Amino acid sequence: MRFQQTFFIIAVFFFKSSFAQTSKPDTIYSHYTNSTIVLDGKLDESAWINAEHISNFTQQELNNGQPATERTEIAVLFNENNMYIGIWCFDSEPNKIMAKNFSRDFNYGGDDAVEMIFDTYNDQRNAYKFVVNANGARYDSQLAGANENVDWNGVWDCKAQITKEGWFAELIIPFSTLQFRRDSTSTWGLNIERGIKHKHERIYWQGWSRDYNLETLSQAGKLTGFNNIKGMNRLEILPYLLTGAESANKSNRFLKKVGVDFVKQITPTLKANLTINTDFGQVEADRKRVNLTRFSMYYPEKRGFFLEGKDLYSSNLGDRIFYSRRIGIAGFQPIPIIAGARLFGKINQTNVGFLNVQTASQDSVATANYTVVRLNQDVLKQSNVGMIFTSKINGLSQNYIFGIDGTYRTSSFLGNKNLAVGYAFAQNNSNTTLNKQNTALNLIISYPNDYIETNLSFTQVKANFDPQTGFNDRKNFKKVNSEFKFMPRWLESWGVSKFVFKPYDFECFFTDNTNQLESYDNEVRVFGFNTKSGELFEFNLQQKYDRIDQPFRLIDGITISAGKYHWFPYEIQVRTFSGRKVSCFFNFNQGGFYTGRRTATNFQLNTAFLKRFNFTGRWDNNRLQFYGKEFWVNELAGTLDLAISTRLNFSLFTQWNSEDKEIASNFRIHWIPKIGSDLYFVFTQVNENDLRLSHSKLTNGMLKFVYRIAI
Repeated sequence: MRFQQTFFIIAVFFFKSSFAQTSKPDTIYSHYTNSTIVLDGKLDESAWINAEHISNFTQQELNNGQPATERTEIAVLFNENNMYIGIWCFDSEPNKIMAKNFSRDFNYGGDDAVEMIFDTYNDQRNAYKFVVNANGARYDSQLAGANENVDWNGVWDCKAQITKEGWFAELIIPFSTLQFRRDSTSTWGLNIERGIKHKHERIYWQGWSRDYNLETLSQAGKLTGFNNIKGMNRLEILPYLLTGAESANKSNRFLKKVGVDFVKQITPTLKANLTINTDFGQVEADRKRVNLTRFSMYYPEKRGFFLEGKDLYSSNLGDRIFYSRRIGIAGFQPIPIIAGARLFGKINQTNVGFLNVQTASQDSVATANYTVVRLNQDVLKQSNVGMIFTSKINGLSQNYIFGIDGTYRTSSFLGNKNLAVGYAFAQNNSNTTLNKQNTALNLIISYPNDYIETNLSFTQVKANFDPQTGFNDRKNFKKVNSEFKFMPRWLESWGVSKFVFKPYDFECFFTDNTNQLESYDNEVRVFGFNTKSGELFEFNLQQKYDRIDQPFRLIDGITISAGKYHWFPYEIQVRTFSGRKVSCFFNFNQGGFYTGRRTATNFQLNTAFLKRFNFTGRWDNNRLQFYGKEFWVNELAGTLDLAISTRLNFSLFTQWNSEDKEIASNFRIHWIPKIGSDLYFVFTQVNENDLRLSHSKLTNGMLKFVYRIAI
């Protein structure tokens, strides 16, 4: 306790006031145009010249509160169907503009880019993010509360160019891509961030305090002036055709499949989606990892049908209630989806999500129906209360979950600080398990700010809590989790952005019905810092405890016996600035590991020597010492990306690990003939530690075409 008090005293001593800032003008007025806007990045139409431009940007980094060193201008036009964004990024050193990426959903952390947040409900809770770089590469996501759905892909387009004056971009965003209230004159929240990477400068239009980021919607400015919008209630029809061939287990088969998606904006704030004979063959392959724990591993959702509005279904129990990969995937194998329907959006102050999916039977997996209903009511300025219901009906088996949750959130705690307090409770009912000891509970308080970041949470999951629609890797436990970080901005004149000290970051699990300690994990960051040039260094000491009640297999040749185990590893972590042509991440962890020792090395290399060519390689190595022997666990993964343009991309992903003893490769060509339509060619091959075709376990070639029809 004295240690924590000491850090609070130090933090208060070095506290600097950073109240929310507003820069005038804090409103952008959109201008109607009936002239044709040619999307080319030149911004030479008279409509752009006559539109209102804003240019009042302020540094968040490097010199917080100072005017931007390079001029940035933004203007907004619209007609009945579309919104147009004009971006002028002037640069006195255009030869230093960083623009490595062309691909959709690129990693914009190392590129000169402009990020824009549109709070279309003007509710300080939900928003769309659009990001463009100097090549015209596009990235988008959806925000819902504190969650960001980075996998959402909206229908919009962008063109950009680099000149001797800087870089410039034009965006077109159909109103049908967005959900918002249809008022005679709509007012949205809007904030804009520009990264000038060769200066390591980050500038904001509004709310540049280091306690905030672009996603702090309460600090956004306003975008207004829209009227007579007509292109919102379109029906989108997306038929697809798939053909190909597959060879597996010494048998060959031809692939052919057709299906269709229907997307309809029921109201300006409510969208419906129907999918029939769904296919996800174009989805990127999962990176399979070696599991050195006794619990299931989490894999992210990548399938488009489940991505838009995904965060509507999240709660303060995370994915324990609803994890969409429970639908249509068994292990890593796809299960056919016969049909699915979704309804999501907002009715007045209530966020609404409904999902129903019917899967087919395959091998030993029976047909099943899944339903999710989520309601989340806005209260106060940034807070919410909600409920969620899920069901899985599988023949005679029925599994239901009902939950409630809520979050009080403010960005004006103590005047200008962020604070969140949340709760969640859920109960599971099933005709295959006992309907007692079947609840889950979570309580959390979080204080995420620039100098001090801390949180405390309590979670309880009873022994019979069995959410068959959720990700529940552990049950019959109580967990206490807390973290405290102190991040002073010392030695800034020496190139240090901030130091990071972490006196504790612990997680304690207790067996729920006995209250005995089950496992404990704590990390102390003895020393860490971030540089103004984008580098990171950490040195951590760790303490671990695990009580094993039943023996479990770690890998071939190693079994962990029942018992109580303590070990004390240390960790070194280094990350270099991603904007360079070569950047890397390195992690080294060494110490005891149950009855043995473990040395873990993780290394990732990113290269961009050629303008349209990127390579990312990762090596994860574990050297295990047990029974006087050495065991090696290796994982290798590499991705090659070649972007012919922002609409034509080639990628090759290859992975191997020493446990599965197989090499898996996934080659993809993605062409966008027009925005909203896609052509994919995917070739997948899995070999038994040998690249020769005769040893292939699986060979699959597939061509898929999706065509968007807007009515």
